[in-house]
Amino acid sequence: MKAALALTLAMLLAACGSSEDAADEAKPVALVALAPAQQGAVDETLTVYGAV
Repeated sequence: MKAALALTLAMLLAACGSSEDAADEAKPVALVALAPAQQGAVDETLTVYGAV
């Protein structure tokens, strides 16, 4: 009985997903350039706060 209830609730929650509309997609907020890692002295330290 509990398994059937859990399965029913899971199916209902799965139906509440987001739309497939392309307009709802998140827009990029930063341009990032990557470079190969190199060994050397540290010239500058930057502390950044935020969420990923």
